[in-house]
Formats: sequence, C-alpha cells, structure tokens
Amino acid sequence: MRKLILIIYLVITIFLIYGNFPSIVFSQSSFSVDSFITYDVDENGDANVVQDITLTNEVAEVYAKSYTVSLANFKPEYVKAESGGTEIPVRKEENGNKTSLSLDFPDIKVGKGASRNFKLTYRIREFAQKTGEVWELYLPYQTDIENFKNYRLTLFVPISFGNLAYSSPEPEKKFTQGNKNGFEFTKERLKNSGVNLGFGNFQIFSFTLIYHLENPLEKEAITKIALPPDGSFQRVFYKEIDPKPIKIGVDNDGNWLADYRLQPRERLEVKAIGYAQIFPYPQKIRDFDKEILYKNTLPQKYWESDSPEIKRIAQNLRSIKEVYDYVVNILNYDYDRAKPNVQRLGAKAALENPNSAICMEFTDLFVAILRAKGIPAREINGYAYTENPKLMPLSLVNDVLHSWPEYWDESKKIWVPVDPTWQKTNVQADFFEKQDLRHFAFVIHGESSTYPPSAGSYKLGYQPQKDVFITLGGQPELVNNQISTDVQIITNIPLISYKARINIKNEGQSAIYNQKVLVLFDQDEVKEEKIAYLLPFSNYEFEVNIPFSFLAQKTPYKISIISVNIKKEVKGVKEQVLLANILVIFALVILLMIFIIIKFNKINFQIILSKFYIHRKQ
Repeated sequence: MRKLILIIYLVITIFLIYGNFPSIVFSQSSFSVDSFITYDVDENGDANVVQDITLTNEVAEVYAKSYTVSLANFKPEYVKAESGGTEIPVRKEENGNKTSLSLDFPDIKVGKGASRNFKLTYRIREFAQKTGEVWELYLPYQTDIENFKNYRLTLFVPISFGNLAYSSPEPEKKFTQGNKNGFEFTKERLKNSGVNLGFGNFQIFSFTLIYHLENPLEKEAITKIALPPDGSFQRVFYKEIDPKPIKIGVDNDGNWLADYRLQPRERLEVKAIGYAQIFPYPQKIRDFDKEILYKNTLPQKYWESDSPEIKRIAQNLRSIKEVYDYVVNILNYDYDRAKPNVQRLGAKAALENPNSAICMEFTDLFVAILRAKGIPAREINGYAYTENPKLMPLSLVNDVLHSWPEYWDESKKIWVPVDPTWQKTNVQADFFEKQDLRHFAFVIHGESSTYPPSAGSYKLGYQPQKDVFITLGGQPELVNNQISTDVQIITNIPLISYKARINIKNEGQSAIYNQKVLVLFDQDEVKEEKIAYLLPFSNYEFEVNIPFSFLAQKTPYKISIISVNIKKEVKGVKEQVLLANILVIFALVILLMIFIIIKFNKINFQIILSKFYIHRKQ
C-alpha cells in the first residue's frame, strides 16, 4: 500500500507596503490558517480531495502572495484551485516521489484581519487499497498541525467497504450520507498520530504449515505439535491435516496440541492446510479461571518479573499504557538481528542492551513489567503482515515469525493484543488502542515462555527450506460443521446392568463451542451434557445409565441424542430388559414350585413316618 504523506506549508512572499524597502520574509505566525480537508473515496479506492483553506492576516504590514502544498508518494491528478468562483492557476512540480502544488494569488489581501478563502481539489488514485478482505487507508501524521488555527479532516467511504474494523485514532464523529459512511477528525484527535483505518468484517489468511517429526527412541512414542488455535480475535478452519492426529487437545493457555503416535526411529511429515479469520472485535470462546490467570503473573525464563530492576520500573509505571510507552521509548529496533536462529535476550538483558532489540525483546520486556505489577500478560508467536520492506515477514524466505504481547483486561474479561515493536518502527500509527487485522497467532506462551514451539520450528536438524506458507485474502471454502454421533450399549452384567456410551465426533473444519447435548429415553429428557469445546477431528465421550425396571416399565425402547447439530435415535434395551424380567419371573416361579413341592413332600413324608412309628408301637 502506498503511504500518503501530506505536509502543508506556506511559501509566503512578503512585500512592505512601501516598495522602496527590501522584501522581508515574516514568520508563519503572521497568518492564521483554517484548513478543512475532505477525502471522498469511490468504489475503486480512488479519492477526490477538497482542501478548503482560509488565510487570515494577523498583522497589518504583510500579505500572502502564494501558497504551496507538498504531497509525497502519490501523483495528484485533475488539480484545480478556485477562490470566490474565480479559477486560480496551479503550478505542478514533481521531484522524485514528491509533488508540489503552488498557487499564485491574482490579487492581494492587505490589513490585519483580512482573509482569503480558496479551494484546492485533486484526485488520488488507489488512496484506499484492498488488502485481502479489508479495505485500508492511511493518512500519516501532520507534523505542523499545531500551526493551524482550525483543522478538520472528513473522510467518506462507500458503505460497500463494510463496517469500520479499526480506526486509530477513533473519529470524533460518525455518520451516514447517501451511500457513504462519514468519519470526522479534528485537530485535537490528530495531534499525536496519523489516521489509520480498516473496513471489513474480517481478514483472511490462507496457510499451509509443515511439521517434521522424529521419534529417536527404540520404543513407540507420542509426539505433540502445536496447530494455530482459535483465540479472542481469530477463528481457524482446517481444510486438511494429513495425516490426521490421534486427537487434538487444548492446554491452559488455549493452544491446540495434536498427538501423533510414532514407531521407533520413525520420521513423519505432517501438513496442515486451512484458513484463519481475523476479527476486529473480540470473540469470547472460553473462560479463564483465576488459577490460570495467576500463572500468567509469575516469572519465567526471559520474563524476569522478580528482578529488582524490573520491579522498580513496574512500581514507577502507573498503567498498562505507561508500560507500553516505556517499552517503546527505551528500546530501539536492531534490524541486523532480524534473522533466523537469533539468540533471544529476554527482558532483563533487553534493558542492558536497549539498542539490540527485535520483536522478542519488545514483547518480553512488556510481559515482564506487567507481571511484576501483578497483571497477567503473555506472548503470542505468529505471522504479521506489513508492507514495510524492513519488517516484511521473514517467513517469506525463512521461517522467522513475529511475536507480540497480550494483557488481560479484567473489566472486559478478554486478552488484549498490542504491538510495541510495530509502534517503535511506525510512530505515526497506534498499535495500543486498536489492533489491526494483520496478526495471525500460531501459539500462545503464558504458563511457559518457550513451550509449545511455533509452526516453522519443527525441523530435523538444519533444514533451510520453508515450512510456513501464508497468503493474504481469499474466501475460505467453509462448510457446515460435520458432527457424527455413535451410541454403544454396554453391559457389565448381561441382562441386568446397561449403559449408553455416547461418542460425539467433530469431523468438520472448525471448533464447536458451548454445545448442549440432550439425551432422551423415549420422550423423557434424562441428561443434559454441556460440551465447552469440540475441536476439529476430536471427539467427546460420556455415558448414561439405563434403568433396569420391573417389566421394563422405565426402560427406554428408544434412545435419542439431540442438539443443534445432532439428531440421532437408536434402539434401546427395553426388549432385553423385558426378557430378563420374564426370565427372572420364570426362575422365581420355578423356585417357588420347587419349594412348594419340597415343602409338600416333606409334610407328607413326616405324616407317613409318624404313622409308621405308631404302627410299630402297637
């Protein structure tokens, strides 16, 4: 994306009222300037620009004879100027990537308070550019904005561009006019930064990741790899994982860890292909309990939050923003260290070597200081896209990625990403208040500062080949989540004790959250199972006891599994239980009959014996 640098300056030729005196160049304080700039962007990203400017004399002895606007990094077209309905000639001069537009006024405005209003219009091609699925535009910092008495910037973009995904700074006013959305910024909002805006509902990253696995042991072993997970600002869809893992689990930080069983001395290459949606606003997918958050305040390797020096710094910084500004200001980015296999310094060493920092040191120092303040903080390692040639993702040629920190916002109950590295290398933007849509997380380091390793780190020895392939944009081939359900009837004691073992498997591309599964015996609900998450290619299993009742009155003939994505019915064990009841009843009857017979025979036998005894006595 081209970057527009707009610097307005006055070139003023001043004459004394009495022409015999030599010309004197007065300072810009001799005039007040009101500037109202409008950018009207069309469907192609081109912009029609109108600068409405008023010059007012602040002293009686001088007047403005000319005015020059200097523009950089783009070529203005269809340049015109007019004042009071009269066209003013514009001289256009180009020097490299800079263009100067000079207006020579045809008359003079003399006297204190005398003013001149004029309009300068031109067209900028590709002012807004579509990056992936997001329309982006950028107006750099106006360095001389304090010289304007009044300054207002108004931006119109087509509604078709989508919702405002991010804006830094936030506009003071938002409105709709016809088929355009309008955004207004005043001088106060633009004192410290340029304007960076993005439009769209989400960004898309398409990825192919390759993992090289090896089991060096003489016995079978389970190896884990970290797959890009869902997070507060991203959702991941897997088109293919080849070969498929045994299972995928979630650790306390939210990492997705896939298990592979490797035979002795076996080598295995795993390829994961998919898409990631990056959102401008947080998507709450899970809760973090106090124990997990507490672990994200503890010292770790590279996060020496128990260091006296880091503790002292933390005590002197009152807010998260002050910590962020401190890290940005004290560290300097060392472009020579941005290369593969660079040694990670950590927070303490970063303070000792502030001129040798790269993204890891900016992140580590920010995390360590916040942890010293008792605020949960962690590192994200992944991919970040930029047009800055010095900061282009090194994974374009090597698998060196980017790291940035997140802190826990207790009021919003979310992890908030920031990027002090990009803040340092691009001071005209703001990467604290609003994250852009260019960061794609691979792994989360919270409980550990080093585990799990990120995609691109799973190599066998030194292998210079690329294992991370990322492209920006493109619509993912999304399908509905495919849920399969298997119900097994199991018994420990045949014909008496039964259970229904229910196995729910996610065969779709993405994770499913907060799934509620109902189990019905015939028409009666007997169990509600809540599944917090179900990852792709994973399953969830639970059991339900089936009652053994008299004549199978409470035993289901049909078992139903129902949820938003599931509806399955299987035959129950009513017939088996009824048969068991009949067999039991039959067995009891036989036993009763035997008992009666024996009892009856015993009575008869005693009578016979008694009669026989009496007869012998006689």
